[in-house]
Amino acid sequence: MSYLSSKSRVLVNVLGIPSILAIIYFGDEFNFIPIFSLFVTTVSLLAIYEWHNLAKIKNIGIKSLDFISVSLCVLIFYMQYSLEFVLLLIIVHVLLSIIFEIFKSYSSPISDISLSFLGVVWIGVFIGSLVLIRSLDAGFTLTLMMVLSIWICDTFAFVFGGSYGVKKMAPAISPNKTWFGSCAGFLGAFIVPFIIYFYFPLNDFSILDYVIFGLIFGILGQLGDLSISLLKREADIKDTSNILKGHGGILDRFDSLAFASPLFYIILYIRNLI
Repeated sequence: MSYLSSKSRVLVNVLGIPSILAIIYFGDEFNFIPIFSLFVTTVSLLAIYEWHNLAKIKNIGIKSLDFISVSLCVLIFYMQYSLEFVLLLIIVHVLLSIIFEIFKSYSSPISDISLSFLGVVWIGVFIGSLVLIRSLDAGFTLTLMMVLSIWICDTFAFVFGGSYGVKKMAPAISPNKTWFGSCAGFLGAFIVPFIIYFYFPLNDFSILDYVIFGLIFGILGQLGDLSISLLKREADIKDTSNILKGHGGILDRFDSLAFASPLFYIILYIRNLI
């Protein structure tokens, strides 16, 4: 890594980490400004832009529809409307995608429609579900726990895998990932949940709940990372963009959260904590 690249990476960390922590802290209640939802909307719009480049979607109508749909997903979550509205939105999205292909046909309609649908679900619903978690009574602690756990998981996997890992985990997808690093990351994902359990306990959560949270962060987080790596491998690119100097793109940074967030919310929903 060049000196300039290293400097850019450090600068992104110095500015980005405190900013994200502040956004999580203030949530949507800072002087009546929905800071967190606006942040998630911005992330989603940048992510869908990267998705179009990654998936090579050419239909301008479908691209425009994707931007609208991911924004509406976040809006539905922010307004706390029934999740049936999300299902309705996705159905309308698919129908309009087909119509756009009919009247402005490109060479790959099946691919464009399918990848557009996948992008809206992956980004609009999965990343958008962060808004649902932050809106809970204990939303700050829960969101912070997830973000820190996944960050530690990624860091442990990178450091221990690079230093001690030998056996490759998925060489055809991500050559640098090792089983040792994956196990280290998995164990690291339990650190924050256990710290919260022992020192900052939340009402109605048992030790089993925190174990489940750690499992979600440690397993789903790494699967999300591998999933984007799989798509990048097919597209023959290293990063989804260079918007975050030294860190790649938005999808590169939010891939783990995108996978862990919806299941985390579902677990909380099942436990009637909403």
